[in-house]
Amino acid sequence: MSRDRIPSYRHHKPTGQAVVTIGGKDTYLGKYGTAASRNAYARAIAEHTATGGVVVHADDLTVSELLAAYWKHAQTKYGRRASARSRLSLIKRATTPLRKLYGRTEAGKFGPLGLRAVRAKFTEADYSRKYVNDLTAVVVRLFKWAASMELIPVSTYQSLVTVGGLSRGSGEARETEPVKPAPVEHVNAVKSEVSRQVAAMIDLQTITGMRPGEVVMMRACDLDVTGELWTYRPQKHKTEHFGIERVIVLGPQAQKIIGRFMAGKPTDAYLFSPIEAEAERREALTSRRKTPKNYGNGVGTNRKRRPKRKPREHYTTTTYARAVRRACEDLEIPRWSPNQLRHLAATAIRKAFGAEAARILLGHTHLRTTELYAERDMSVARRVATAIG
Repeated sequence: MSRDRIPSYRHHKPTGQAVVTIGGKDTYLGKYGTAASRNAYARAIAEHTATGGVVVHADDLTVSELLAAYWKHAQTKYGRRASARSRLSLIKRATTPLRKLYGRTEAGKFGPLGLRAVRAKFTEADYSRKYVNDLTAVVVRLFKWAASMELIPVSTYQSLVTVGGLSRGSGEARETEPVKPAPVEHVNAVKSEVSRQVAAMIDLQTITGMRPGEVVMMRACDLDVTGELWTYRPQKHKTEHFGIERVIVLGPQAQKIIGRFMAGKPTDAYLFSPIEAEAERREALTSRRKTPKNYGNGVGTNRKRRPKRKPREHYTTTTYARAVRRACEDLEIPRWSPNQLRHLAATAIRKAFGAEAARILLGHTHLRTTELYAERDMSVARRVATAIG
């Protein structure tokens, strides 16, 4: 397999034909200069481009070669999405054991037993049953793509579909507890331990139910502040590739929180900046310094010239979650993640306004997704049970 630029349309003088070379293989297109040969060339280039510019020969394609082609396709497909990083990470984790076990195997001959062997590697890694099924689905999906590109027989993909996912209670992989809302008392405790930027993001998530990836990317230019209620349209969000617009309505409480971070910033600047948080932390340390400034180390002189990790312009879902986790560890309380704030908001919204309102505010397409987020409110069931005995 080789990676080429767009191959050229050339004249093969000995035969008088047009020729194009793709992946070291010559394809003759008919009499040079004719419309038919030009059309044949356009068709060959279109098929070459459809594979992401990765040249593969289906007759001897190995699994490793297929994975290289699919990886380039995935980078193009998911590269601009909000969830690109997690998507590509999932693909990499799913395909690593596939490459190790079957890298030299002919892709068209990979079958259900091979898929089961790869899945066994996931269970050996002690992944949860749901995650094992997710990883296995990634493997099946890449063979589906290969079949659609005519790189392998369709029958190869169809045979893999016969391998069903691990069912609950099968004992083949560990089960996980459903994600529950973060306890309010633990949320309040963490807010007093983190920077004001992280505390503000926690408050916004609790009020609006927005995703961690949406709150960390907030900018003034993404806000419409002309009305009584503000609206926030994230530049990237989880369901953008479905053509769904994500609009988050911001009430008085959310506006008050955001307003504290908008003043004096360019409209395209991120509201919650780790650089700003770090500067404030250092300023606080300096203000609490007991040693006179003309004694000991001068302010800032003991900093590393080339630190391994520098603050970014905005938080990521990883750095945001890390800040919360470290605060939980310092306070010696059970860990919770920013995504659990979404569950907390979902439960409160559904309890006060109903499931449909929760679905709309959380940006879910289906009500059943909201049900996964909203903790079931048993108070109504208890009142009914008390009334009917």
